[in-house]
Amino acid sequence: MTDTNFYVIENVDALYPRLNQTYKFDVNAGDKGKSVPCDALAKDAAYSMSFKMDKAQAKALYVAMNDAFVNCDRKKDDWHDKLPQPFAADEDGMYIGKAKLPGAYNNKATTAPKQYDSKNNLLPADFLLTGGSTVKLNVEFYPYKNESSNSVALRLRAVQVIKYVPLADRSPFDAVDDGFTSGGGTATKAEPAADELFPETPPAKEKETTTVSASDDVFEEPKVKKSDTKPTPPKNDDDLGALLDEFDD
Repeated sequence: MTDTNFYVIENVDALYPRLNQTYKFDVNAGDKGKSVPCDALAKDAAYSMSFKMDKAQAKALYVAMNDAFVNCDRKKDDWHDKLPQPFAADEDGMYIGKAKLPGAYNNKATTAPKQYDSKNNLLPADFLLTGGSTVKLNVEFYPYKNESSNSVALRLRAVQVIKYVPLADRSPFDAVDDGFTSGGGTATKAEPAADELFPETPPAKEKETTTVSASDDVFEEPKVKKSDTKPTPPKNDDDLGALLDEFDD
């Protein structure tokens, strides 16, 4: 493949990154199933992460993916004329994408996506990227058609961590009803702590302000149209405006 099949997704929020090793979804794990670590050669094993982007980023990525889709050498007559809009939108008007890399091809393990810091220093292979971190993604476009969809897979090749959110400590225990809590509870009151005997003077309360994001005025909530009919392709496939109009729909 040529370099035109690669694309850098700039400064998006990482969601559910699983890059330190391969994972697969196990329906028997937990109450509703969850992703669990697995061997790279296991069925459905993959490195993966979702990401959150704004409307402008989603449109730019969609245009690049559509170009790869319509110009794919493997494209056949039964493929759609253009790429269906591939991203889900959340309640805040942000768009969710997903990139992944299978753990193996033809029973041969793949090379895990490389992870770099903001200065392009290579991070350890077991580095635990956290959700909410700001990242750049290097992905490879892979257009395909199967029984249920026409789409372009985003094969994850590398990640650059621009802003890192530290990993939060998690308790290994389940919460207990009617038990002791640090803010009170059923425990017997102990001797007063030093901060009770010598309380600090509370800082002056700052005036609360309401911050309005610029995106509130720019981006409207995505509209979803349901139709059983196939949309009519634009008369001119090179008409970028018509393509993006369909993205908005």
